Amino acid sequence: MSTVSAGKTDEFAPGVMKVVELEGTEVVVTQYDGTFYAFVNECTHQNVKLAGPEGFGELRGRRITCALHDSSFDIKNGRVTGGPAYEPLQIFQVRVEGDEVLVGKD
Repeated sequence: MSTVSAGKTDEFAPGVMKVVELEGTEVVVTQYDGTFYAFVNECTHQNVKLAGPEGFGELRGRRITCALHDSSFDIKNGRVTGGPAYEPLQIFQVRVEGDEVLVGKD
């Protein structure tokens, strides 16, 4: 499994979305209620970025909403929670080792 460090656990206050690169793919890492989540940095509706300086995403709890057309997704499993998007977000594995947040994919 390929992994990359997303930083230290104390860097992830509620609502913080950090973008890291994993094998050429931009991945958003965030935490909600003490659990870390990671998902692709691209809305499946029109392929715009969700986080970062050019991002349209707004994180509310476990839900990320793309402000461009109001598509929304559950960050735990990537499922669409509101259209017009109909394809889920790609989800990545997250584990914490010590105080390091690691993101990976098989």
